[in-house]
Amino acid sequence: RLPSPGFMYSPWKLAFLRQHRIDMNWRNGDARPPKVLKGHDDHVITCLQFCGNRIVSGSDDNTLKVWSAVTGECVQTLVGHTGGVWSSQMRDNIIISGSTDRTLKVWNADTGECVHTLYGHTSTVRCMHLHDARVVSGSRDATLRLWDIETGQCLHVLMGHVAA
Repeated sequence: RLPSPGFMYSPWKLAFLRQHRIDMNWRNGDARPPKVLKGHDDHVITCLQFCGNRIVSGSDDNTLKVWSAVTGECVQTLVGHTGGVWSSQMRDNIIISGSTDRTLKVWNADTGECVHTLYGHTSTVRCMHLHDARVVSGSRDATLRLWDIETGQCLHVLMGHVAA
């Protein structure tokens, strides 16, 4: 939105307007209290993947939890990693998780079943990107791996980084 004619930019004026909007939200009652999702037994490390009305969180308690974005209830707990879950991706009925146990897991989001465990990294799986039937994972071992999530096969190992 463009400022009205005659409006002069001033950090003080902008700070006042921001605070005024916050005050008006509170006075008008437009602000709702946050919904807190409780269920993990340790730090929530990764998250929050949204897909439809579902939210996925991963934790140092070695689990992923699937939450209803509508009710805030935990609808599923995915158990199988032996280390903290530090990365995740979700699309449709597929959840991929990466862990300090050096594996990725491919989960059926509807049933909670682990479809594949992907072995190959020699350190924590820190990040990933899901695209179609492939996922690229990045690890503290300074490699990227390209996986086929339908077969569980590692298609390529990309090396070249000297540090994680």
